[in-house]
Amino acid sequence: MVDARPVTYADRDVTISKGAAAKTGWSVATANLTGYRCDGPWDDTAFAPQAFAVSPDGDARYLGEGLQFLDASDFDGDGKSEVVFAITGANQGGYQLRYNDFAAQAVFAFSYH
Repeated sequence: MVDARPVTYADRDVTISKGAAAKTGWSVATANLTGYRCDGPWDDTAFAPQAFAVSPDGDARYLGEGLQFLDASDFDGDGKSEVVFAITGANQGGYQLRYNDFAAQAVFAFSYH
Protein backbone atom coordinates (compact mmCIF):
# COMPACT_ATOMS: atom_id res chain seq x y z
CA MET A 1 0.00 0.00 0.00
CA VAL A 2 1.31 3.43 -0.96
CA ASP A 3 1.35 6.14 1.69
CA ALA A 4 -0.20 9.12 -0.14
CA ARG A 5 -0.12 11.56 2.76
CA PRO A 6 1.37 14.95 1.89
CA VAL A 7 4.84 15.63 3.23
CA THR A 8 5.93 19.12 4.21
CA TYR A 9 9.45 20.38 3.68
CA ALA A 10 11.24 23.36 5.18
CA ASP A 11 13.39 25.86 3.28
CA ARG A 12 16.49 24.16 4.72
CA ASP A 13 15.51 20.97 2.84
CA VAL A 14 16.11 22.66 -0.53
CA THR A 15 19.68 23.16 -1.72
CA ILE A 16 21.11 24.85 -4.79
CA SER A 17 23.73 22.62 -6.37
CA LYS A 18 24.99 24.99 -9.04
CA GLY A 19 23.97 28.25 -10.60
CA ALA A 20 25.12 31.39 -12.35
CA ALA A 21 24.10 35.01 -12.86
CA ALA A 22 24.56 37.12 -15.99
CA LYS A 23 25.31 40.84 -16.28
CA THR A 24 21.85 41.19 -17.88
CA GLY A 25 20.20 40.22 -14.59
CA TRP A 26 19.18 36.69 -15.57
CA SER A 27 20.17 33.87 -13.25
CA VAL A 28 19.90 30.11 -13.43
CA ALA A 29 20.07 27.46 -10.72
CA THR A 30 19.52 23.77 -10.13
CA ALA A 31 17.57 23.04 -6.95
CA ASN A 32 17.59 19.75 -5.06
CA LEU A 33 15.37 18.44 -2.29
CA THR A 34 17.41 16.70 0.42
CA GLY A 35 16.40 13.69 2.48
CA TYR A 36 15.96 10.99 -0.19
CA ARG A 37 15.97 7.70 1.73
CA CYS A 38 15.01 5.15 -0.91
CA ASP A 39 17.41 2.82 -2.68
CA GLY A 40 15.56 3.19 -6.00
CA PRO A 41 16.00 5.85 -8.67
CA TRP A 42 14.81 9.39 -7.96
CA ASP A 43 13.62 10.03 -11.52
CA ASP A 44 10.10 11.43 -11.71
CA THR A 45 10.10 12.25 -8.00
CA ALA A 46 10.37 15.50 -6.09
CA PHE A 47 14.02 14.57 -5.40
CA ALA A 48 15.16 14.84 -9.03
CA PRO A 49 17.18 18.00 -9.76
CA GLN A 50 14.89 20.85 -10.84
CA ALA A 51 16.28 23.67 -13.02
CA PHE A 52 15.00 27.25 -12.90
CA ALA A 53 15.77 30.54 -14.62
CA VAL A 54 15.02 33.85 -12.93
CA SER A 55 14.44 36.95 -15.05
CA PRO A 56 15.80 40.39 -14.17
CA ASP A 57 12.28 41.19 -12.89
CA GLY A 58 12.43 38.26 -10.42
CA ASP A 59 10.03 36.00 -12.32
CA ALA A 60 11.06 32.33 -12.00
CA ARG A 61 10.69 29.96 -14.96
CA TYR A 62 10.74 26.22 -14.49
CA LEU A 63 13.10 24.72 -17.07
CA GLY A 64 12.75 21.04 -16.32
CA GLU A 65 13.61 18.00 -14.25
CA GLY A 66 16.97 16.26 -14.33
CA LEU A 67 18.83 19.25 -15.77
CA GLN A 68 22.22 20.02 -14.26
CA PHE A 69 23.70 23.45 -15.09
CA LEU A 70 27.05 23.13 -16.89
CA ASP A 71 28.03 26.46 -18.45
CA ALA A 72 26.86 29.78 -19.82
CA SER A 73 28.57 31.75 -22.57
CA ASP A 74 27.94 33.62 -25.80
CA PHE A 75 28.55 30.53 -27.93
CA ASP A 76 27.18 32.00 -31.19
CA GLY A 77 28.65 35.50 -30.83
CA ASP A 78 25.33 37.37 -30.88
CA GLY A 79 26.06 39.29 -27.66
CA LYS A 80 23.64 37.22 -25.54
CA SER A 81 24.48 34.25 -23.36
CA GLU A 82 23.34 30.72 -24.04
CA VAL A 83 23.13 28.15 -21.23
CA VAL A 84 24.07 24.46 -21.41
CA PHE A 85 22.59 21.81 -19.12
CA ALA A 86 23.43 18.13 -18.81
CA ILE A 87 20.36 15.89 -18.99
CA THR A 88 20.59 13.36 -16.16
CA GLY A 89 18.45 10.39 -15.26
CA ALA A 90 18.44 6.66 -14.66
CA ASN A 91 18.00 5.86 -18.36
CA GLN A 92 18.75 9.13 -20.11
CA GLY A 93 21.53 11.53 -20.88
CA GLY A 94 22.48 14.32 -23.20
CA TYR A 95 22.57 18.09 -23.31
CA GLN A 96 20.10 20.93 -23.51
CA LEU A 97 21.03 24.37 -24.84
CA ARG A 98 18.76 27.26 -23.82
CA TYR A 99 18.84 30.59 -25.68
CA ASN A 100 16.77 33.74 -26.41
CA ASP A 101 16.25 34.45 -22.69
CA PHE A 102 15.30 30.79 -22.09
CA ALA A 103 12.42 30.98 -24.59
CA ALA A 104 14.07 28.57 -27.05
CA GLN A 105 16.00 25.33 -26.72
CA ALA A 106 17.98 22.74 -28.66
CA VAL A 107 18.19 19.23 -27.21
CA PHE A 108 20.54 16.32 -27.83
CA ALA A 109 19.22 13.41 -25.75
CA PHE A 110 19.72 9.65 -25.67
CA SER A 111 18.67 6.65 -23.61
CA TYR A 112 20.99 3.94 -22.34
CA HIS A 113 18.70 0.99 -22.99
